Amino acid sequence: MSASAQRLNRLPLDARFLAGFGLVLAILLTAGAVQYRTIQTLVETERWVAHTDVVLAELEGTLSAVESMESDSWGYVATGDLAFVKQRQAWGSTAKEHLRRLRVLTADDPRQQGNLDRLNLLVEQKLALMPQLIALRRQRGTVPAAELIAQAHGTLMKEIHTLVAAMEADENRLLAARQAASRASAGGAVRATALGSLLALVFAVVAGWIIHRDATARAEAKDALRHGAYNRSLIEASLDPLVTISPDGKITDVNEATAKVTGVARDKLIGTDFSSYFTEAEQARAGYLEVFKKGFITDYPLTLRHVCGPLTHVLYSASLYRNTLGNVLGVFAAARDVTERKRAEDEVAELNAGLERRVADRTAELLAANQELEAFTYSVAHDLRAPLRHAQGFSRSVLEDFGGHLPQAGKDCLHDIVKSTQHMGQLIDDMLGLARIGRQEPRLEVTGLGTIVQEVLQDLKADLKDREMSWQIGALPFVSCDPGLMKQVFFNLIANAVKYTRPRHPAVIEVGQIAHEGQPAIFVKDNGVGFSMKYSGKLFGVFQRLHRREDFEGTGVGLATVQRIVRKHGGRIWAEAELDKGAAFYFTLATPQPGQSQAQPTIPAKPEQR
Repeated sequence: MSASAQRLNRLPLDARFLAGFGLVLAILLTAGAVQYRTIQTLVETERWVAHTDVVLAELEGTLSAVESMESDSWGYVATGDLAFVKQRQAWGSTAKEHLRRLRVLTADDPRQQGNLDRLNLLVEQKLALMPQLIALRRQRGTVPAAELIAQAHGTLMKEIHTLVAAMEADENRLLAARQAASRASAGGAVRATALGSLLALVFAVVAGWIIHRDATARAEAKDALRHGAYNRSLIEASLDPLVTISPDGKITDVNEATAKVTGVARDKLIGTDFSSYFTEAEQARAGYLEVFKKGFITDYPLTLRHVCGPLTHVLYSASLYRNTLGNVLGVFAAARDVTERKRAEDEVAELNAGLERRVADRTAELLAANQELEAFTYSVAHDLRAPLRHAQGFSRSVLEDFGGHLPQAGKDCLHDIVKSTQHMGQLIDDMLGLARIGRQEPRLEVTGLGTIVQEVLQDLKADLKDREMSWQIGALPFVSCDPGLMKQVFFNLIANAVKYTRPRHPAVIEVGQIAHEGQPAIFVKDNGVGFSMKYSGKLFGVFQRLHRREDFEGTGVGLATVQRIVRKHGGRIWAEAELDKGAAFYFTLATPQPGQSQAQPTIPAKPEQR
C-alpha cells in the first residue's frame, strides 16, 4: 500500500469513504500493472532504437573512412606526397575499428554478420591496392595511377556503397517491425487503463481535495514549527546582528547581537517596527521594500541607534524567506558592523582634505614666488641694461673723441669694455628669453619641421657667406608643436653646429630623423670640434660651457633654452660626441604623427643628460 493510503487509513473517515477509496485503489493498481508492462515494452523498443542508431552511425563512420581513403589516394596520385599515403593508412585503421564495433553490435544477427564479412573483405582489397598504386605512379606516372583508381578503386567503392546501403536498410526494417509491435502493445494498454482511470477519476478528485486540505494544514503547522526552531538556532549562531521581519514590517525574531547593539531586550524588540531602530528610518524602509521587488539586497548602508550608547554603522544584506509551499514568510536580514572601517574612511577623508588644503596653499605660495621672481627678473634686467648702455656709449665716445691721443693699450681696454658690455647685454637677453619660455605654454599646430629648418638656414645665410659648408638635410616629419618655439630649437642647434665647425673645411652639418623607441628622433650632427662625454652632464645647464669663450663665443644659455622647449613638448633631448670628431644632438616630441618616414638605423637609447 502507498504512503498516501497509509496516511488516509489513519484519518477519521466513515466506512463508505474507506470502501470507495479501496475501490479506487484497486482500479489504479490494475491500471498500473498494465501500464508497467507497456512501459517495459516501450523501454525495450527505445533500447533497440538506440541500438539501431549506433549501428547506423558506425556504418556511416565506416563509409566516411573509406571515402577518405579514396580521397587520399587521389591526393597521392595528384601530388606524389607520401603524407597522403600515411593519412590513407590511418583512415584504413579507422575503418577497421568501425567494422570491429559493428561486429560486436550485430553479433545476434547472422545476416548482418555475413554482410560484415563481405564489407571487411572489400576494405582489405582497397587497402591492398595502395602498394600497387604507389609503384605504378613512381614507374609510369600520374595517368596510369589515376586509371587504376578509377577502375579498381571505383568498382570497390561502388560495391562498398551498395553493401552499406543494404545493411542500413536491414537495420531500418528490423527497427520498423519492433516499433510496430511496441505501438500495438501500447494501444492495448491505453484502452485497458482508460476505463479504469475514468472510473477512478470521480473518487480521486473528491479524495484528493480532502487530502490536500488536511495535508496543507498539517504542512503549514509543521513548517512553522520547523522554521521557528531553525531560525532561532541560525540567528543565535552569528555574532553579527540578525533579524527576521514579517511582510508588514514587524520584527518577528532577533539574536542576542541585535539586542546588544540596540540596547533593547529581545522580547521588547519582537513585534515592533524594524525601521524605528535606525537613524535613517525612511532609508531603512526603502531598502526593505526593495527586497520584495528584487528578492534580495546586499551591502545596504544604515546606522543602528543604541538607546543610550554610540551609533553603529552597518551594511545590511537581506533576502526573502519562504515556507516549503513557496509562500513568503518575511525578510531575513544580516548586518555587518563597519563602524571601525567608517571611522578609518572618515579619518582618511579628513587627511586628504587637509592634504589638498596644504597643496593648494603651497601652490599659491609657489605662484606668488614665481610672480615675485618674474618681477625681480624684469627689474634686474631693466636696471642692468641702463648702466651697460652708459658704459658702452661712453667707451665709444672716448674712442671717437680722444682716440688719437690715447696709447694703443688704452684703446684696447676701451674695446674690451665695449665687447664685455655687448656680451653682458646678450646674457641678459638670453636669460629673459629662458624665463619667458618657462612661463609660455606651447600653442600646438601641425607643422612641417623641414620648412622650419629651411627658415633657419635662410636666417643664418648672412653668417655663412665666407664659409665652405656641406648641408645634408633629410626628410623631416609633420608634428604637432609650437612653430615659434620649435624654430628656436633648430636655430640654437644649427647655429651651434655652424659655430663649432668653424675650424673645418668643409664643415659638414646633417639634419634628419631616425626611429627611436617607436617614434621619430630628430638629430643635428656636425663634424666640428666635439666634446668629451664625461662632461656631458653640464651640457644643458645655464651658463655651463665646455669650450673657452675666447675660442667660441656664446652665453651658455642656448642649450638650456632648447631643453626647456623640448620638455614643454613632452619630449627629451640628449647628445653624443667625441672630442675633435664632431657632435650629434637628438630630441623627440611627445606625439609623432602616423605614417612618418623613418631613417635607416635606430640609435641605442641613451640616458637623458641634464
